[in-house]
Amino acid sequence: TAIEAQRKELRASMGRVEEERASLEERLSSEETKRAEVQASLASLEGKLRAVQEKLIVAEEDKGHAEEELQAAKEREAELVAKLEEKEAEFGREREALLEQCAEAEKTKAELAQRLEKIENMEINDEELTQQLTILDSEDSNLAQAVQAMEEYLTEAMEAAEDKGHAEEELQA
Repeated sequence: TAIEAQRKELRASMGRVEEERASLEERLSSEETKRAEVQASLASLEGKLRAVQEKLIVAEEDKGHAEEELQAAKEREAELVAKLEEKEAEFGREREALLEQCAEAEKTKAELAQRLEKIENMEINDEELTQQLTILDSEDSNLAQAVQAMEEYLTEAMEAAEDKGHAEEELQA
């Protein structure tokens, strides 16, 4: 009877231990499932991390190429600016020279007008008149050359302005 009571108590204890064991096994199984999920999630995150690291390496390489291209563009810009300034200075000198030629041509034109007026007012023989007309033709030719030179300068100036516009577009690009 005392032994039976102990047996009953032991059986009850074994039942509790068995229940606790089943509960612990269930918790262990649940923990292992969670652990497997965490490991799968960790593996996925590691894969994503590797992908991000590869993208970062590619981005760094792209950044290096972009910096090289930017440096080349800056150097090209500096060259274009220097050429543009050189052209502007050259056209400025040519413009001044042409303006001087135009002023000289205007002066010559005024002188020719005075001579022509004198010729018209004077009675001179045919030979002198022919000589004066030859001089006038020569000076008129010089005036035409000066006008043509001015037209060429204006054409070059317009082309330079277009080149400048293209250069500025390249710099913007």
